[in-house]
Amino acid sequence: MSQRKRLRGFTLIELLVVIAIIAILIALLLPAVQQAREAARRTQCRNQLKQLGLALHNYHDNFNRFPADSTWSYIRGPWVAAGAAPGAQPTGEQARHLSWIYSILPYVDQAPLFNQINPSLQAWNQALPGGGTVQSVRLPNFVCPSDDDYQNLPQGMGYTSYGASGGYDWWSREDQHAGVFSLGQYVGINKIKDGTSQTVLIGEVSASGAELAGAPPTGGSGRLRRGNSRVFRSLLIAAQQHPRTMQNIGVWTAPDGTTHNGSTFTASGQFWWKPSPYAWGPFYFSFRPPMTEWEGAASAHVGGVHLLMADGAVKFASNNIHAIQNGSAGSAVAPQGTVWNSLHTMNGGNFELTPGDF
Repeated sequence: MSQRKRLRGFTLIELLVVIAIIAILIALLLPAVQQAREAARRTQCRNQLKQLGLALHNYHDNFNRFPADSTWSYIRGPWVAAGAAPGAQPTGEQARHLSWIYSILPYVDQAPLFNQINPSLQAWNQALPGGGTVQSVRLPNFVCPSDDDYQNLPQGMGYTSYGASGGYDWWSREDQHAGVFSLGQYVGINKIKDGTSQTVLIGEVSASGAELAGAPPTGGSGRLRRGNSRVFRSLLIAAQQHPRTMQNIGVWTAPDGTTHNGSTFTASGQFWWKPSPYAWGPFYFSFRPPMTEWEGAASAHVGGVHLLMADGAVKFASNNIHAIQNGSAGSAVAPQGTVWNSLHTMNGGNFELTPGDF
């Protein structure tokens, strides 16, 4: 009588041990994979900013200046004093509100799109030959790959992760607090007295909801970054800024042609562009430290934000960079004794910078 072969199988304990080992290996491997992916995304983000730097310098080569923060009006009215009555608004002003990104489209392989947009017509709801409107355009190279993918933004607006540096705040400045993209100004490299390697052109402006852990609230309408209250930067359409600052450069109209009333920024379509999430133009200011308020820089990367310098270099600034805490916009004398603010001003950053500062 033949002897039966005895079949050997896993015991329950052996099976549990194998499962536990596999789980440990996955737990060890997953963070490494995620870090590798984030490193790749950061590299792509840097490369995108470098391409923006090349585009801005090609624009400068042609026009001997960088583009303005926005083309606000087709007919720019006379200079209007802050607080002037509505009757003092410019005659014949026509809303355009095309952002600086529109100006560099031919230099980022988007000449066909640039040629489809008619700058002599109102940009808002302007139909494009290929379908859609100017405000609905989305360009992948203007979005950081680590940023959230916003599918349902109000008014069908496209967005960007990169904002132009306006300097200390949103006022139209030609003083020591002005950035390269100060409101309503055209700037050539010859005006950057602090040096192109120490002056920021573009920075990250993610609306992904990131904030510095434990950052104190600073009042006002700040920290609008999360959920349906986030602030995103529109791509081609620039929502107007604080009405009193806009009046100072002779602009009274919103993207849809409605008019400021000259006394408040809470009415629909004046400060923010219509419903939440709130649209803001592709620019930011240095009176807030990075990752603390919606008006400032922010990124979805761990530890800091990418900055495109005026010499074309891309640097990574730590969230803990020496900066103004609880800064205030509209100051008669903006504090200059910080690395962060010095980086964002063209002529007046009195803080001596070294490569190790950020």
